[in-house]
Amino acid sequence: MSAQTDMAAKLAADVNELFDALVDIRSRLDQLIASQSKVAALVSNVTADIAPEQTKIGGKQ
Repeated sequence: MSAQTDMAAKLAADVNELFDALVDIRSRLDQLIASQSKVAALVSNVTADIAPEQTKIGGKQ
């Protein structure tokens, strides 16, 4: 019985470690998604700022 108890305790510890790793991965993914959204907004703003200048340079204004 002791071997089974030890194996169960080891399994429980491994499951807890995996759960903690998944929580960490989720947190990092949330951070990446937030960063990507910020980058997309910056690119959009820069594109909006540059578009009128490109029109002036191209002589289409």
